[in-house]
Amino acid sequence: MDANEYFTISFFPEEYKQILGVLGSKSGREMDKINDSGLSPVKAGDSVSFKEAEVTLVCRKLFRQELAVAKMPEDIAKSMYEGQAPHDMYIGEVIEIISAE
Repeated sequence: MDANEYFTISFFPEEYKQILGVLGSKSGREMDKINDSGLSPVKAGDSVSFKEAEVTLVCRKLFRQELAVAKMPEDIAKSMYEGQAPHDMYIGEVIEIISAE
């Protein structure tokens, strides 16, 4: 995300829930997430989406901030980040909406 000016947010049919769950819970250091998912990458603006996505938002990155775990409610911080590095939050401007229609 840091290396690119654009990013995408893709929405998938319910049938991809299990695959997306694996992608959301595994690190790219542990597996080749795209190849192992069976999803088909396609160009979306200056970024990437997937043929299987119903809708993709192409966004221009405006801002990045590391999430402050110390400011989160304790139960969320403990369940999501105990022993792990925090995520970053990105704010983007939607510049294109791509529909699979």
